[in-house]
Formats: sequence, structure tokens, C-alpha cells
Amino acid sequence: MLDYGLTDKDRPELESPKTVYSGFGRDGSDYIHLYVYDMEDNYVDDDIFPASEVKFPTPNLVDLDIGTHLRTMGLTIGEFKVKYLFLRRLAGKKEDVLTNDDGFVHIGKAQVRMVNGRTRYFSSDKEKLSEGKSKELTPKKLQYRIKQISPNRREIKVDIQKLNNVPYQKDFASINKDMVYTPKKNRPNAGKIKFDKTDGNVLQFITGTNERGFTDSMVGGQIVIPGAFEYKVSREIVQDIVVKKQVESRILDRETLEKVGKKTYAGALKGKPEPVIEQIAEVPAPDDTWQELDRDDDYGSVCFVGDTKIKLSNNRTLPIKMMKPGMKVKTEQGFAKVLKVVKDNRPYGDKLVRIGKLITTDHHPIKHRGKWYMANEVGTEFKSSSLDVWNLILDKHHTIYADNVVSATLGKWRSMEHFLHMRNHRINMLRLAEDFEDGGPGSQGGGGDSGTGGGAATSTPSTIAPTNEWIINEPIIPVTREIVDDIIRVQIDDEIVSVVKELEDPLPPPEVVWESTPVDYVATIVEILDNNRVRVDVSYEDGANEANHTGEDLRNSFFDEFYVNYRKNKVSRLNNYMVSEHGYHLAISILDSPNDVEIPDPTIIPFDLVGDKTARYFKFYKPLPEELEEGDMVYFVEEKMETYEDKIKLIPFVEEDDEYLFLRVPNLNSTSNPINFRGTHYRKYDDLLSSDTATNEEIMNSVHSSSLLDVQLNIDYNKRTNKLSADGSQTDFGFGNFVQFSSAETRLRNFRKKIELVEKYTSASLSIANVSGSETAVSDFDTKKRQVINSFGPYENYLYTVSSSYASSSIGEFYDASWPKHNATTLYHTSSSVFTSWWNTWMTYSGDYDRANMDRLVNQLPAHVNQDTQNEVFLDFMDMVGEQFDETWSYLRHFTDINERVPKVSEGISKDIVREVAKSMGFEVNSGNDLVILPTYLLGKDSSGTALNETPSEAITEEIWKRILSNLPFFMKNKGTIRAMKGLINCYGIPSSILRVREYGGPDLNDRVSYEIKRKFTYALDFKSNEYLLTEWKDDGTSGIKPETIEFRFRSPVSKNQVIVESEDKWAIELTDNGAVDNLGRLQFSISGSSANTFITSSLLPFYNDEMWSVMVTRKLATGNDLTADTATQNITYELTTKQYDASREEVVYANSSSITTNTSNINTAFVADRDLYIGGASGSDKFHTTRFSGSLMEFRLWSEPLSQSVFDNHVRAPKAYNGNTTSSMYDNLVFRLPLSDNTNLNTLPESLDDKSFTSNYFASASAKEFSGNSFRSLVDKEQLRTPNVGPARRNATKIRTEASRLLGNLSSNIRQEVSAQSFAPVDSNKLGVYFSPVDVVNEDIMYSLADINLDDEIGDPRDQFKPAYRGLERVQSNYWKKYSRSNNFWDYMRIINFFDRSLFDQLSKLVPARANTNLGLLIEPNILERAKEVVGKVPEFENVYIENAGHFDDGIQLTSRLSSSATPHPFTITSEYTTYNGAVNLHNTESGSLGTLGLPTLNKINELNPASEYSNTYATASITIGDIELTFEEAAQPFISSSRLSEHNEEKRLFFATEADAAINNPNSSSFHPSEHQSVAYESSLFRLFYKQELLTKDNTIDGKEPVEITITSPTKLVTQEPGDSKLKVD
Repeated sequence: MLDYGLTDKDRPELESPKTVYSGFGRDGSDYIHLYVYDMEDNYVDDDIFPASEVKFPTPNLVDLDIGTHLRTMGLTIGEFKVKYLFLRRLAGKKEDVLTNDDGFVHIGKAQVRMVNGRTRYFSSDKEKLSEGKSKELTPKKLQYRIKQISPNRREIKVDIQKLNNVPYQKDFASINKDMVYTPKKNRPNAGKIKFDKTDGNVLQFITGTNERGFTDSMVGGQIVIPGAFEYKVSREIVQDIVVKKQVESRILDRETLEKVGKKTYAGALKGKPEPVIEQIAEVPAPDDTWQELDRDDDYGSVCFVGDTKIKLSNNRTLPIKMMKPGMKVKTEQGFAKVLKVVKDNRPYGDKLVRIGKLITTDHHPIKHRGKWYMANEVGTEFKSSSLDVWNLILDKHHTIYADNVVSATLGKWRSMEHFLHMRNHRINMLRLAEDFEDGGPGSQGGGGDSGTGGGAATSTPSTIAPTNEWIINEPIIPVTREIVDDIIRVQIDDEIVSVVKELEDPLPPPEVVWESTPVDYVATIVEILDNNRVRVDVSYEDGANEANHTGEDLRNSFFDEFYVNYRKNKVSRLNNYMVSEHGYHLAISILDSPNDVEIPDPTIIPFDLVGDKTARYFKFYKPLPEELEEGDMVYFVEEKMETYEDKIKLIPFVEEDDEYLFLRVPNLNSTSNPINFRGTHYRKYDDLLSSDTATNEEIMNSVHSSSLLDVQLNIDYNKRTNKLSADGSQTDFGFGNFVQFSSAETRLRNFRKKIELVEKYTSASLSIANVSGSETAVSDFDTKKRQVINSFGPYENYLYTVSSSYASSSIGEFYDASWPKHNATTLYHTSSSVFTSWWNTWMTYSGDYDRANMDRLVNQLPAHVNQDTQNEVFLDFMDMVGEQFDETWSYLRHFTDINERVPKVSEGISKDIVREVAKSMGFEVNSGNDLVILPTYLLGKDSSGTALNETPSEAITEEIWKRILSNLPFFMKNKGTIRAMKGLINCYGIPSSILRVREYGGPDLNDRVSYEIKRKFTYALDFKSNEYLLTEWKDDGTSGIKPETIEFRFRSPVSKNQVIVESEDKWAIELTDNGAVDNLGRLQFSISGSSANTFITSSLLPFYNDEMWSVMVTRKLATGNDLTADTATQNITYELTTKQYDASREEVVYANSSSITTNTSNINTAFVADRDLYIGGASGSDKFHTTRFSGSLMEFRLWSEPLSQSVFDNHVRAPKAYNGNTTSSMYDNLVFRLPLSDNTNLNTLPESLDDKSFTSNYFASASAKEFSGNSFRSLVDKEQLRTPNVGPARRNATKIRTEASRLLGNLSSNIRQEVSAQSFAPVDSNKLGVYFSPVDVVNEDIMYSLADINLDDEIGDPRDQFKPAYRGLERVQSNYWKKYSRSNNFWDYMRIINFFDRSLFDQLSKLVPARANTNLGLLIEPNILERAKEVVGKVPEFENVYIENAGHFDDGIQLTSRLSSSATPHPFTITSEYTTYNGAVNLHNTESGSLGTLGLPTLNKINELNPASEYSNTYATASITIGDIELTFEEAAQPFISSSRLSEHNEEKRLFFATEADAAINNPNSSSFHPSEHQSVAYESSLFRLFYKQELLTKDNTIDGKEPVEITITSPTKLVTQEPGDSKLKVD
């Protein structure tokens, strides 16, 4: 095995028991060397890997994954011994570098050439390479050369090579040397140190720019803060020193004391310590650009710019600067988790590389065309400005897709050299500090991948170069109180007191010798907490006490200076090794080379002489091996932890199929998350099933049946095909659909055997069911029965569960092919006559089919085989094989069903693959049955087994899916539109009247009206032959006159003269044909008086086009006012209006209005005469057309007011709307209404047409005459309903903007002359609602009742500003709600949602536009007329008391006491009253406490006894009619009296009188000013300064004597920034 360390014999004697701080793993140069041996101690292999590849669960624990380490080395099986060495590099490395002729290390890429079979290296500068000027590079080991070996081979001389590299030289010189570390000074952001406030033994270093901080090598070292304390040396102290004769007990030798004394005395005179730098020996030290070799070649230094897009596990991308730990990213091998995001900064001029869209550092490994390269080998280099870069640390794989380029992350390779070595096995090219490219050692800065650890957020010793670290020949001695005392003793011995005497001559003898002597804080470092904090053995308080500190307490202050004395490594610890190719050699002593080497010419330093001067001598614990010779290369390491040895047995890893399926953690925050967060209750097995045994049996059969394959085909087992003959002359009885290679007869016989087993087990179970103790046997029989049923194949499942009958139609011939059944679930017994008849028939059918089916495998056998009765077993086997082939044949035959998308579940594509087919087309269907119980889901029953739904929930969902799939092209084409959403709602079988799609907002231009487009399913009453409705024409009970408006809607397909409405023989509304063969005619309103007739005729219009026309007849005074009486002599205007609305074009296409004004008495009398009213016309009248109406009527209405054209226009567009001229018209003025949409049989229910007006004070109903049955026809009206203006969120379906523009003048290239009509129209709202809403029904009725009322007019009354409600809106609400006699039951409406598949809203969310703000589901909201109102800044109420004096001859109000001698001396008397109440309190002395009953609470709860009461002071017998049972009574608030607020500015003079007589004559004897309750209105005004005369400001009274206003004219140049580039500034 490896010869390493002390022998077992020497270890107990040489090793120190003292615990030494390790700190392994905290430095980037720490590594582990693993040696592997077999059980016979024979060498097997070894490997080196950085300490970062092992885990440190705690600072004192290392977690070694030995198995992984061995398998990484290629070892998979066997027993081994392992030996772990935990080391830290001191000087040199194992790696190689390339150097130029001057000995500098080459940085960057190099060209490799084969010259005469030898590999040679050249600089990679492309221009110089093309010109043949590239320099050749020499490979060298970054190690040290053995110059001499002593005869006993225990001492050697080692020297440096010809390498001009400061770190290389400095590391070698610092081995076993004393060091001093001090922070940088005289620069911005210099480091400072302070004591931790929470722990006095912790020092905190606030590191400056590029400061390294503390390292674990400093443990045991001495930290010094110069001048931290002040030591006052008084004469008493000097006398005490002399008296005690402590001169001999000096701490330091005299020479040292003289050095320190000079410094101390000078510091005392200056009052501050000298800089520490003056005490440090002048030894060359490394500069700031030094980087450890590991850090220079660390792969962690490669990063990406912040906008680099990283591909996540869901294939989305995210900029790397927005990545967070815990995210999952896509890798080359799969997916990985982000453990850490690291960030770094790159200086100006740093090299970056662009590869497509990717921008990264120049040495970043990326994969290009299947191979790994450094970025600058395939991309374009450029120099960047200062910017931040990022990288990731993953838990595995260590690759990411950065801008679609496979790139490495931290941890993919241990270092860049490792990457290069693994890539092509050529000589490693280390990249050292880039300062050598910028001019050699000593230059500041440097760019590129300088080894910042990938951009870690905090500096660590492994990532920041040492700063101000010096090699010294002897430790720096701090100034302590003891040393000061020693200096005084030396001065006394040497009679230096004369200095003191000189100071005393001009002045009295001083009390203090040295007024203020600085003393250093000195402590030993016991632990490195991190690179910024150390734990020490002396706190600030301890140090102050030790130094007799008399100055200011500085424990919370920052100290600008400190230094640390320490030894980087100690040979005396016996843990320093020289490493060669032949192993590790323990060093026990190190000496420097003598300093007597002479250099002839100081300007030319030969390397051999320098080498002699820099050489060092090493002595080893054991003789070096003979194989080690002079000239060999070595490097040096330090052992940081004890060697770990162990035995390990490797067992080969065998890939096995996982027994369970392990799923990734779900992303519950995903927008496509299929999980619905709905709470469920825990349930047991019995809870999942039904309480009914039969139902449980069905559930078990349904779940466990083998016939329920993954995909069930839709096979018509009873439909005849042409399989046996193309012309259909020979029937196959339906077997041709599923029997191809097997035997139909054999299948039937096999099924009969299974049914007989079911019958047998059922009979056996029932026979012992009532026998006690037979439960086990019954259960066994039931299990066997279930096993048989579960073995049914698809055809057998059809025979067992489906009922059939013979049918023949145009779609085919269907046989009664299933097993005969009593009902849907009970089969006829095999012994019944019904079954025997069916069986014999189908045995004949199946036998005939088998003989005719030439595809049957048995029929393909030779006759001597299939006709031999001895071969029955073989023939049965052939049929078994054929049945297996039949199943495969059936699936192949139905492959084309995937294109047959029909809504019916039993046809076309199988329901079991609908979900996958829809998913393949980009639409994923969901199931809303996640909370449905099993009986309901599988059988449509409740938990007790009672039938709940006609169809099970599973089947309903499958049918919905098939509907969606069959309409999927429609959905995909119309995605994002109302058509698509309504189509999806229809697939769920939900009428659009229940589930609505609402849009809001939209542009309003001037008086533009908002509409809501909706389809209304309704009915109209058809009139044929002599059918009509009879009611009365009489006075309205409220107004006392005849109705002023007649309104209805009609349709007539027959071109002839006919009467639509007639008031017996007095007036009529009729149609008049034009006599031509077309659909044109005229609408006529006729009045027949006793001596005169009159009529109004419309224009010639297509009234016979079989479309609905709206008609309105109104009467009013010629002045336009409403009628108040039916006086015959009034001048009355009759107007006939008719319009037709085209729903497809959403506009009124025909409109005509005619009128006549008359004051003829008999005409007006005829219209108001009481008569029967015939809707449909009256027969036999010779004054009007004699033919009754043929067509359809709906919405017949009588109004007690003449409707305006605007109202009628709304009725034309929305026939169900019943708004009037005012908000109360629909209740007060609609006196009679027949919707004629009852859909009833008028022959059997002739009196069923009731008046649907709200007052019902005109006539109760209309009688149907001569109707033979249900004459109602269905209609679908596309209504354009006006919506009330409720603000920006009003409902609106007219969102298409039709732009109309105009020109202001001639077109111009400079000025826009076109003005758009909707330039200032409101923007559209993206609010969208798809919901069940009980309030929506009320809102729709409000729109029908009030139409386009503008609520702004009802809430804009300024008088309502401080009122709790809007008076106008309250009036509208009162007018609307008075038609309701009781409240609506919203709960019944909301229960409807339980009957629909809950996946509907998930599906709808896939069809809404992405920008829509959608509300889906059940919506509870206020109705349109509800408007909350809050009073802000309510005005206080007050009483304005107004007093007016009397006239000239009255006494009036007494203003003075001088009116008469008897008058009251005080004219006014102010009185006030403070009401108090007296009462008796029953003090019950049995109550505890001094208060007795007064101590009881005064607040009592209703319906609750007070346990502390003995009397009737509770309300236990009270009852509450309104409110909660816990309602409590509260005491009233006590009144209080307050004054007005005092003014901050005004004061009033208050007079004081000595006597009443002085007051009477207003003779005060004193006065004072007090704050007033009054204040000038000027203070409350924003124009306060205008209440006073302003000062005129001129140059004569300005402060600086200049003009009051100065104007400076500046250049209009404006400085703005732009994107980074060649220049950051741009001048406009």
C-alpha cells in the first residue's frame, strides 16, 4: 500500500494531542486523493477530485459516497480497501502549462501542429498565424525541480523553474513562513473591522473591494488592532515600577525594546499609532491579481448574460436572471432541479462570445454538432462593457438549453482542464491570471473568466485573491501595556528621565509622564466562522481591562487598521508533504538558501543564480525512493484531515423494472392543472359502494369485468351484413360483424355453459341463504358467480346485458340477437320455453353461418380432417385460435372509425379513445365526475340503489365527449367567439336560457344604444279556418277610458283579404291583398261610425312573406297629449305603425306609419263603444273583410298610454320586451297582455289564455274558439334587446365599430385632415361572463321592462350628495319591484348546477380569448338597479334661529336695560338644562364584593338565564322575531357637551370686573387675551394672501438688488440616453 505519514511506532510519540483546526473544504485548493487496493493490498487505481464533490452536512463532518467514487473509477464488483487523503495544495500542481520564450504562462487558445511526428504548440492569434509570425509555446509542468539529493536520500535541494509567474514563485517561498495579512488602505471602500454586537468574542471584517478576508490558515494566529486602547502612564505608575524593582523582569530583549520604544514614544507624542506597514519587513509580496491555479482553471468561472433564455421542464423559457432555486429545467438527459443561481460581474473589455442568440463567456463549454467545444472555438468574440453574468448549479446532469444551445452548468466538469482532458486527451492548457496578458505581474484588474466561482453572491477565501499578504522573517510585536512598562523601565535604567525633566522646566511638574499612550488590542484566533468573521479568545472588554484603557469606549466603532500574524503552514505539525510521481514524502524540516549569492549585474538576473538564491532545502521523515532522481519535478501539499481507510464491497447494479410507478411532484400552480381543489371526505371501502347488495353486485361486475377492455369497439352484433353474398341474397344474421375466423355456434354454446354456471351458483346461494352460519358459503357462491360474469367477452357481455328485438328499416335489418330477458337485467332461465325457442332458432342461424363462412379456419382444413368426428378436440382448438384472430380482425376493421365522428356513443369511433383523439387534435376534454359516487357514476343510482338518473354519469360524460369531438372542427375554427362557446354549451345539453354568455362595454357614440343579442325560444299561436280568440273591448279600470294603444305581432303566409283584430262591427285591423301573384299587400285600420267611416292604410309592403310583422295602433289628442276622457268631440289622431325586423341583418328592414286626425263624433264614439273583441277576426260583418285571419299571432297587448315610436322600435327588435314610455308603464299602463306562447291544447283548455299583465284589472282572460288541438308553433327569435346604461361595465353585444370619418379640408402631408367618428369613443371592456346566475334572470326582466334607461339620470341629483340613497333610483326601483308579490327563491335556481357536468367551465376556459377577463361558474352579483351609496363627509345638521325686530310702533326685542325703570337689567338670559334621573337600586347583600348587585353585568342576552341572578332580571322568557338569538342589548352612550375648536391664529380680549357695578358700566379692572373660537375666513381660503395688500417687488427692494424676474435663455440641446453601444450618449 501507499507509504504515507508516520509509522505506527512513531505516531503516539510524535503526534500532538492538541486539537488543530482543519477547515478542509473551505478553500478552493482543497482536494481528495483516493487510493484503491484489493484485499491483498495490491494497488488497483487512484483518482483525484476536488473537495466540492463531497458533502459537508456539518462543518465537522464529511459525507463520503464511496460506492459512487469507485463506480466512477470503473469498478463495479468486488471487495476493495480504500484510502482517502484530504489535502490542500501549497505550491505547484500536477497540471501542465504552455509558456512563451520569456517564461510567461500563455493564456487562451493555442494551435496544435504535428511537425515530423512531434506535437508542437503555437499561439492562436489568427492574423499572426496567417502571416507566419505566431510564437511557439513550450509545455511545462507547474512544479519545482529537484537540484540535489543527499547521500542518505533524506535531504534535497529544490528550486523554481524558469517561469515568470508571481503566484508560482510566491507559493514556494511562503512554505513554512510567517505571514502578515492586513487589509488594503488608501482606496475607496477600504475594509474595516469591528466587534460583533451580539458576541463580544467575534470580530467582523467589512471587506473592501477585492479583499480576500480570513482563511482557516489563520487559526492559532495573532490578530492585532493597533492603538485600540489608550494607556495613561502617571507619575504614580512610574514610582510603582521603581519601588517594586521590576526593571529586571523585562518581557523583551533590550534591542527589541529600543525599536518598540522609539515607535511607542513617538506614537505617544503624536497621540496615535504608526501604520502597521512600517513594521513589516521589505519582502516582495504577490499583487492583487494572483489567482490560485484551481480558481484560474475553475469551470465555475463561465457564465451567461442575464437575458439568456433557459428552457424549463414545461418547454417554456425564462431569462436566467429570473431563475430561482427549486425550478426545474430541461437538460440533455431529461430534467434537473436548480439548486443555486450564482451571479458575477464582468469588467469593461472582458471577452464574450456570440453563438446565434446566445452570449456567453469565451471559455464556456457548449455542444456544437454533437461535440463539446469552448465557446470561442465556434462563436464570434467581442469585448463587452461592464455587465453582470449568471450561471446555475443543478442537482444532476449539469447541462441546460441556453437559447436552444446545449451548454454546461457548474459541476459538469471539475475544471476547464478536466473538460479539455475529457474532450480530446491532449495536454491541458491552464489559464492563469489575465494580468500577464496586460503587462505581466503587478498590473491591476484583468478580465475574462478570472475564477470568481461562477458569480457567487458572497466572497469566499477560494474566490478572491489575497490582498496585502506579506512574508516576514519574524512576527510583528504588538504594543501592549506590559511592553510600555518595560520601555519605562529601560528609560529609568538608561537615565532617560532627563527628557521628562526638560519637559518640567518651563512648567510645573506634570502629573502624567505620557498623556496618552496607544496600546494595541491583541488576541488569538480560535475559529474562522467565515471569510468575514473570526472568533477570538479576548473580547474588547477583556482587552480594555488588560490595557488599563482610560479613553473612549470604542467597542461599537469601526477600526480602519488591523493585521494578523500567522504561519501559513507549519512543518512542525508533520502534515506537509512533497509529492512526486513516486508518492507522498513527509517533510520534517525546511531551510532557506543562504543569502550570500552574488549577482554580477543587477539589471540582468541569470536564472541559474536566481534559482540558487530562491532554492530551499527539505528534510524528510524517510529516505526518498531510489527512483526519484535529480531533475525530477515535484509539488507540495498539506494534509488537512486524518487519512480515512475502509473496506468496501461493491455489488453490481442490476436494472429492474419498477414494481410501482413513481410520479413526479405535481405542479399545482400550472394553468393546465387537471386537479380541482375541491374538498372531499375520507371514505372507507363500504362507503364507496352502495348499501344495496344488488347495486354492489352491478358495481363489482362493471369494474372488474374482463369484457371492459381498454378500448371497446362499437360493433352491431345484431345488424345484418353482406358478408356471405354481395347481393344480400344470403343473410349472415349479424355474425358477419364480429365472427370471421371462428365459429358462431361455438361462441353461443360457450356462453350458454357460462349462463348455466351462473344459474347454478345463484340457485345454490339462494337455497342456503336462510340457513344460519351459511354466510361464508353464500359468499363463496357469489364470488364464483362474479368470476364467471367477469370472464365475459364483448359479445357475451352484449348477450348478457343488452335487450334486442327484430326491426327492419331504411338503415338496415336488425335481428333479435341477444339473450331473451324478462326485463333489462333479468335473463330467462335456460329451462324456460321462451329461451328454448330462441335457442333453437339461433342454433340454426349460427350453424348456417358457420357452414357458409369460408373464412372460418376449420373450413380451410382438408375434408378428411374437419369431417372426422375423432378430431373434435382439434377443431375446437382451431375455433379458439380463430376467436383470438377475430378480436385482432375486429380492431383492424374498425381502424377507420377514427374518422367517423358521430355524436351517438354506440356508433362510429369508440368512446374509449375519444379523449386521446381529441387531445391529438389540440383539445383536451375533461371529466367533471371527480366527486360523483360510484353508484351514480357507473349505474345512475344513489347510494341506496334507487334509480337517480336515466343514464349513468360515465355514459353522459362519454356522450358529451363524442359530441365535442364530432363538432371539434367547428370549435377550432370559431375558437374565441360566442358561437364556439354556445356550441360547447349545447354539447352539454344546457339551454342557453340557463347558462348565458355575456359581453360588456363597447363603444358609445353620441346617442348610440347598447344592445344585447340573444336567441329566444318561444311560441306563436296559429289561426286556421274559423279559429279566433274572444275577449272584451271596454274601459280600463284604472284610467276609466278605452286603451290608447293596440299592439301585436303577426305572420301570414296566405295572400288574401283577412281581418286580424276586430271590435265587433266598430273597428278592425285587417290585411288587404293587392290582387297580384306576389306577397305584397296593405295593412289597414278601419273605424265604422253610425254615419261615416274612416280608415288608415299603410304602404304596399310584403306582408305575406311568412315573416313576423309588428303592428301598433295608437290614439291621442291632436296636440300630442294623452287622453284623459273618451269625449267624442275631441280632435283625436289615430296612427297605424308597422315594422319588420330582419334578425340576420340585425336591423329593421320595413317600416311604415300612417295617421288620421278627426273630431267626428260618430267616428270617435265607434272606437270607444263597448264590444266583444275578436282576435283573429269576426265573421259575418259587412263593414270589414269577412275572412278571418290565417297565420300566427303573438304578444297581443293593450296599453293605457300611446306608446312612442322609440318604445315600439324596441318591441320590434325584442318582441318579449314590454317597456313603456316611463319606468312605471309596464306595471301601470300595460292593462292587458296575451303572450300567446302557452303551448297548450286549446280544444281541451279553451280558457287557459290568461291575462299576463301585472294589474289584471282589465279582463282576466281570452277564450279560445273553434280550436281543434294544440295550435302553437315554436319560434326562435334573435332578439336585439336594448340594455340600460349602467356605466362602463354595461352589458353589450354590439362591439363592432363601424368607423365613419370626415374631412376637415384638403388633404395635407403635414396635417391630418381626417376625423374619425369614434376617435373619442370609449374603449372596449375585456370583461366576459359565462355563468349560471339567478340574478341574471332578474336583470333580463329589468331590460325587458325598462329597456335602455340611463341610470346616470337617476343618480345625478346633487341633492343626493349627502343622502344615504339616490331618490331617482329609488323611484325606478319602486316602480319595478311593485310587480313582485314575494321574493325570488334563488336557491332552487342554484341547485340546477348539480345536474350538469362540472367540467363544462374547464372546457369553456379553453375557448375564451386569451385577453378576456372571464367569470366562469356560478355568479352571485347585485342586479342592475342595485347601486351602493356611501356618504363621504356628511354635513352636520343645525337649526337656523332667525330673530327679527318689530316695527316702528312696537316695543320689539329688548336690547338694553334703559327702556324703563322696571326693565330687567340684563336683556338676555341664557339658560340650559342638564336632565338627570333619580331611581332606586336594589342592593342585594348576598352578592359578593362591596358593590353587591351593582357588580352584576348590565348587558343581558335574550333567551339565556343569568346564573348569578336570583330575581327576574333576565330575559329568559322573551322571544325574538327579527335577528339572531345571540342579539345583545347595549347601554346608550352618555351625552357630552363640547365647545368649538379654538383658533390657532386669532385671540380675543377677555375683560375682568371687580363688582357687578363695574360690569354694568363696562369698567373692567383687568383684561387678558385668550384663544378665540372664531377665525377669519381668510385662513380657510386658498386665496389667503389676496385678503391683504401685497408688496410691490422692484429691484430697489430685492435682497440681491437685481431685477425681481430674470430670464435665462439656454440652448435647446437635450441630453438623452440610448441603448449601450459605441456611445451611451446622444444629442438631439
